[in-house]
Amino acid sequence: MEVGGLEMSDLIKDQIANHPLCPNLVSAYIQCRKVGAPLEMASLLEEISKQNRHSTSSRCEIGADPELDEFMESYCEVLHRYKEELSKPFDEATTFLSNIESELSSLCNETLTTSFKPGNCPSGNQLALAAYFILFMINLLTSVTGFVTRKLVYSAV
Repeated sequence: MEVGGLEMSDLIKDQIANHPLCPNLVSAYIQCRKVGAPLEMASLLEEISKQNRHSTSSRCEIGADPELDEFMESYCEVLHRYKEELSKPFDEATTFLSNIESELSSLCNETLTTSFKPGNCPSGNQLALAAYFILFMINLLTSVTGFVTRKLVYSAV
């Protein structure tokens, strides 16, 4: 009985691999994996995606197995929606970090232009406080970015 089940499993895998929507399915999966991935991993996934698009294996026609057609279409759609949902917190975090960076830059430029006028030099304590604040914000932003990235990567797995 095991042999028959294994043969059936191989047959189903073969039907999925040869379905005309298989490249779309693989592409949708890769797009999900790219969300929040480190640059090196995203580049590798993009290369795999390109190879997938250029594959020229024999494909059956849509309509040959309506049940499989519906499954493939539905699964592609689910993966596209999943990618959109995965992207939302990452995009929000990126926007938040960009806004914080802009605010810090504005704050630092404003402090530098007003503080360093002749006769208005900041004291050592003011400089130390500003430096600690900037280091604190950098550490906070790094932690938030790392947390969001890890959360997205682990939820994608």
